[in-house]
Amino acid sequence: MPQKSAANLKNKHKRIYVPGGEGFIYVFQMNDPDHYRLLTKVSTALGGRTAGYFGRQKKRMHRFYLAVPARGGQSAEMRIYSIQE
Repeated sequence: MPQKSAANLKNKHKRIYVPGGEGFIYVFQMNDPDHYRLLTKVSTALGGRTAGYFGRQKKRMHRFYLAVPARGGQSAEMRIYSIQE
């Protein structure tokens, strides 16, 4: 049986979600193990860098969690995104 990378085992859609803190989550699609393309940019809050992806839990949707730090007069928050199939 061929070996699968950890990314393939955790993400059947072969996507990478990258929060860079610039106000977007960058979504990359893997074409093959050496080639990726930017699929989309999802608007979010400035400063959000800490995140986690959790695959489908039982019958629930795939979730992407983004921690947004407190800024100015705004409190810190946790944003939850549903991953589209």
